[in-house]
Amino acid sequence: MRGVDGEWRRLLGHLSRIVDVYDFMNRVMSLGLDIPARREFIRRLDELCGEPRVVLEAGCGPGTLIELMLEEGPRYVVGVDPLPEMAEAARRRLSGRIVDLVVAVGEHLPVRSGGVDAAVAAFALRDYVDWRRGLAEMARVSKRCFAVLDIRRRRGAAFVAQLAWWGVAVPIAAALLARRNPTHYVALAKTIVRWAGVEEIASEASRYGRVEVETFAGGFAFRLYTLLAPKESGARRDRGQRYTPRHTRGAGTRRESG
Repeated sequence: MRGVDGEWRRLLGHLSRIVDVYDFMNRVMSLGLDIPARREFIRRLDELCGEPRVVLEAGCGPGTLIELMLEEGPRYVVGVDPLPEMAEAARRRLSGRIVDLVVAVGEHLPVRSGGVDAAVAAFALRDYVDWRRGLAEMARVSKRCFAVLDIRRRRGAAFVAQLAWWGVAVPIAAALLARRNPTHYVALAKTIVRWAGVEEIASEASRYGRVEVETFAGGFAFRLYTLLAPKESGARRDRGQRYTPRHTRGAGTRRESG
């Protein structure tokens, strides 16, 4: 699966028209789960990656995750987004903070190899033209780890319900609550149709290191952490090694590692 491919520019057009309601609609779409999910994502990133002090966020949007990361402690963050409107919104939000904001795509990150401690993508990877290339780029620029927070594509009847929520209920909510054309959110729903399963994403990520996956909110979303092998030890794992899930259960979270 190669992401949104030919519809990518149209998708960016839709996103550019919802910048000012982006955070508000994220609260609505996630039923208030997005901020707690982001905070837990940061907490686990610090726990697993040794509190990285130089972090890159690919697909930073208006700077929501960056703001939360900076609240957790001092660090330098580079935010990358393909939309100038999103980068400008993040710049206004993060004025006076130790951040750099760059307009670029996630498949070609403008950072040297090993230039950051960790790279992250929150609710962005499914919008890429080529999400595999996006993972490879996060692995390339990171010294310690890279991590993904995103919606989990469901299966069977659960997938039908998921599409009804994202493709019907959310666009109606956007029209009623945010006074935005519902087609902007129908376009976002299409990215879920094309999205890969979490097992496929984890398998691809395992090419670069040890993978841990946590699903939460009844399987609504997932957090994936890839811990990179030290670069000096020969670095990336053999491409024949694949992700094999092992399941344990905690309070509302399922963890898998490979």
